[in-house]
Amino acid sequence: MRKLTPLFLIAVALTAQTPVPGKLLVGFRSSINDSQASAIIQSNGARGSKKLGNLAVHLVDSPPTANANAFANAFRNRPEVEFVEPDMYIPPVQITPNDPSDSQQWHLPRIQAPTAWQTTKGSTAIRVAILDTGVDASHSDLSSRMVPGYNFFDNNTNTTDVQGHGTKVAGTASATGNNGIGVTGVAWDTLIMPIRVGDFNGRATYSALASGLNWSANNGARVANMSYDVTGSATVASAAQCF
Repeated sequence: MRKLTPLFLIAVALTAQTPVPGKLLVGFRSSINDSQASAIIQSNGARGSKKLGNLAVHLVDSPPTANANAFANAFRNRPEVEFVEPDMYIPPVQITPNDPSDSQQWHLPRIQAPTAWQTTKGSTAIRVAILDTGVDASHSDLSSRMVPGYNFFDNNTNTTDVQGHGTKVAGTASATGNNGIGVTGVAWDTLIMPIRVGDFNGRATYSALASGLNWSANNGARVANMSYDVTGSATVASAAQCF
């Protein structure tokens, strides 16, 4: 079985975001109930819609011949609507292996992890949601750390890693320490909740990330990691309030 290589997270703001064709995210004010929101969506001629968990945000399908700007403005002009934004494809922030030698995990001393471990190594009461390309649940450094998650890319419970990125992130966060194999996670006693939001290239969408945040918070996660630059999304920001 392959080892987790030592990792150092490098935050790279990537701007190659592209709209998901025909998809619009509409956030309603807290005073608007689901029936009212559905009526507004239908009155604007949408082909269909899906509410994102228990968020006041709906993923709306625009009519095939609709002008995208006009369709979005029809919602923006409604007083019941708090925000409108296109659903977007977003690439992951890259994770670069630091060194193939396990003894060269220089990032752990740099963040003073060995000192912190004298106080805590994390806790099995803490679940860390990894919103990424899935996680390899059979990995020897991760298998004892796993709890059930969800796949918001395929809408099923298969959270197998399809690209490798999510497994590296999970290892950085919570690879089992002091077991004589692989590497050591920053908080190796915490549990990993795999939330697959990415495709085979690692690309995710605002709607999948928001749904994943909402679901993981509702299912016991205390911390969430997303290797994506989503600072411009009101939808993802509203989902983050679940924590």
